[in-house]
Amino acid sequence: MKIQQLSPAHTPWREGTRWLAGGWSALDVVDSMGDVVRIVSHYSTPMCEFVATDEENTEWWCGVLSVGRGSVSDQNGMNQLLASVGSEVRYWRDGGKPRYAIGRNGNPIAAPHDMRRD
Repeated sequence: MKIQQLSPAHTPWREGTRWLAGGWSALDVVDSMGDVVRIVSHYSTPMCEFVATDEENTEWWCGVLSVGRGSVSDQNGMNQLLASVGSEVRYWRDGGKPRYAIGRNGNPIAAPHDMRRD
C-alpha cells in the first residue's frame, strides 16, 4: 500500500481495520463523540486524523496532530495525505523548523510545542 492510500479519500473506511504503508499506519475507529475517524501515524507518532463530514463517509476533513520528528518522510507523507483531501495546508521543514502552513513563507498553523520564540 502507498501512503496516499491511507487517506479515506482513496481507501474506504472500515471500523477496526489497520492499514499499513511502510513506516506509516492508519486505524479506522469511531471516536468517543461518535465521529467516523481514521488516525494516521508515522511509526508510533500520530500525525493526523481524518474525520468524515458526511453520513456516507465520502467527504473528509484532515486535522493535523503532530509535526513528528521533522523528517523528510514526515514531510512527504503528510503532504500526500493533505493533498488527498484537497487541503491547501502543507508541511514545511525549511531550516530545521517543521511546521504546517498554507505557503512556505506563511505563518505556521501548527509547529512543535518546544519551538523557540525569540
